[in-house]
Amino acid sequence: MPTLRPGPPPLSATRPASYTGGWMLLLCLLLCLLFWLPFAQAGELRLGQRSDWPLSLTPYLDVLKDPDAQLDLAGVRSRASDFVPATTDLLRPGFTRSAWWLRLSVVNDRPLPQSLRLMFLSPRLADVTFHVEQDGHWSQTRAGLAVPNSEQHWSYAPERMPGLSLELAAHQRAQIWIRVKSPTSIGMDAVLTTPGTLHASGSLEALLDGINLGGLVVLCIYSLFLCLFSRDWLFGLQGVTCAVFLLYEASYRGYAKQYLWPEVTAWGYQANACLGALTATFIIAYLYFLCRREKISLPWASVFIGTAMLFVGIALMSLFGDYYLIAKISIYTPLVTSMLLVAVGLLFIKRMPGTAWLVISFFMVSVVGILIRALELGGSTRRWLPDINYTPLVAIVIMAFMLAILAAWVNRMRAERAEAQALLLSWHIQEKDRLQKEVDRQTSALNQALAEARTAHDDQTRILAYISHDLRAPLVTIGGYARLLQDGSPPELAAHARTIAHSASYQLGLIDELLEYAKGELHPLSIDAAPLRLPDLINHISQYAHILAAQQHNTFILDYADDIPDTLMLDGYRLQQVLLNLLSNAAKFTHDGEIRLRVGIEYDNGEPHLGISVSDTGVGIPSEKQAHIFEAFAQLQRNHGGAGLGLFISRRIIQYMGGTLALHSTPDQGSQFHFAIPCRAADSSARTMQIDLPPPPAMPAVPPRPRMSCRPSRGCANWRRWPKPA
Repeated sequence: MPTLRPGPPPLSATRPASYTGGWMLLLCLLLCLLFWLPFAQAGELRLGQRSDWPLSLTPYLDVLKDPDAQLDLAGVRSRASDFVPATTDLLRPGFTRSAWWLRLSVVNDRPLPQSLRLMFLSPRLADVTFHVEQDGHWSQTRAGLAVPNSEQHWSYAPERMPGLSLELAAHQRAQIWIRVKSPTSIGMDAVLTTPGTLHASGSLEALLDGINLGGLVVLCIYSLFLCLFSRDWLFGLQGVTCAVFLLYEASYRGYAKQYLWPEVTAWGYQANACLGALTATFIIAYLYFLCRREKISLPWASVFIGTAMLFVGIALMSLFGDYYLIAKISIYTPLVTSMLLVAVGLLFIKRMPGTAWLVISFFMVSVVGILIRALELGGSTRRWLPDINYTPLVAIVIMAFMLAILAAWVNRMRAERAEAQALLLSWHIQEKDRLQKEVDRQTSALNQALAEARTAHDDQTRILAYISHDLRAPLVTIGGYARLLQDGSPPELAAHARTIAHSASYQLGLIDELLEYAKGELHPLSIDAAPLRLPDLINHISQYAHILAAQQHNTFILDYADDIPDTLMLDGYRLQQVLLNLLSNAAKFTHDGEIRLRVGIEYDNGEPHLGISVSDTGVGIPSEKQAHIFEAFAQLQRNHGGAGLGLFISRRIIQYMGGTLALHSTPDQGSQFHFAIPCRAADSSARTMQIDLPPPPAMPAVPPRPRMSCRPSRGCANWRRWPKPA
């Protein structure tokens, strides 16, 4: 308890006083007491033989309130009589815009120098200024959240609590005047201790804080790793929430100012409200999305969203608005968060019956811790609770429950994953059985289709036999007898015989095309290369082409390069089939024009190819029909007869021989078909292939004079000579 300075000693009675004199003396004593009472002050602190460190300074402090926060040291010293002894209520004014002055007198009545530390117990004071007078010399130092660490004068490293290093010589007195101004809740409980005792007394609290903050670090890292490996963003949100909560706790306990942002000013105290509001925002967001993940219906989901937006606004206002007002409002942030925790906890009890006791315990301890934090922010903790530092203890208990719940959650996820894997395996087996049945069904259908195709193949083979024997053989006989009738018959009968032979030859050509197409569809096309005398084949084909050209008064021209070896390894029968088809088409669509056959040698990457082109000056082929002219049964004009298989068969033969049949055509100017097939020279002494030409078509009554030329490659600039052996 504070001691009052005694007034003047009472007068000694040297003689018996009268009744009236006694009353006068009592009245004088009362007047003296009333006169000296305003000047009463706390007693000075004498160190003596004290060893009860740390020592509470409440009985030794005097307090003065500066409502306008305008007084300086000189003004305060001039109002020394206005100081009153400190009490617990005076040292804990809470939120106020006023400045507070404290006065302390310390005397080192020991024979040795003494190193002391004056420490405030609240790490959330923004600006504390110490004025020290020793032997007539004044010194000033500042501390607090708004003061950079580089401006705080400590004998050792800066502490997280605002304080003063005091060095007293033997029998030296120090007068200390302290100004405290802070937009946060003000608590001016202070102690005096020695450096060794300071670290010893703070070791337990530092240990508890280390466990609390370290647990948050572990929980944050563990949650982020779970997010990374499980690809579950909710674990990431949990990790971010823990990270923001970690920063808030570090700022609230003074560690952030000491280690993370030592040189800041306003942010030093703004961080408490800003990070606190952000922590509440992330907690609400986490609870909201957790309920959605667990499919828990939230009839008041708008309350979550509105509260989160309110807390975001508080965080922004703490940076750019009136911090004093925001700090007072932020007291209610923990209360709102605790109510939402209780509501969500009740919902989770129904959702997670197996771990209901764990969830209930966690939410109960969390609510208790949040309420204690609210009392701390309001400066009422020591007024309503015993003088114990509850926050680290409650935080450690909350941390333990959070880790337990996280472990239960991971265990539940493991069980759900195992259940999902079992269900997936069951579906896999069912799907495998279904696919096996489908494969069996499709295999059966395929076998049936193959059997039907085999039957159809046999039917087509029989049809080909019928066509070859019953249709083709009689036509050959008719054509042969018609040619016999031409010899030695009167002109009139000879003309009729030629008509019969021409019609039989035409029908025979159609049948041969159908047979060739059908054979190609039933059996792969075979190419049998053998020694072939190319000049003989081209000469026979030219005679045939001359007769074809003469039917519509066309001129046939042959350009044959002189550097072509006489004997080549080729399938002469297939080459003859292609050339006859191309020449027949040219003769059909050309009237009074020119049909040209060019034969020469071309090179592709140094390899010799036999290049052949058939061109005409006929009607040509429109560009929109050129892509379809090589399709089976495609005809440019129906009135020219034929089955539309000649070009289809020719292109397939050229492909099997290693070349490509190309078309270049312009309407009303003519067409050119060109191909180049690999070839190599053969031994001229080898036995060559014998090619039988089909019966020649009937000649017109007055054939035009044919023009044939066998000349070297002039006019065919892109053809090169065959390399002659040295």
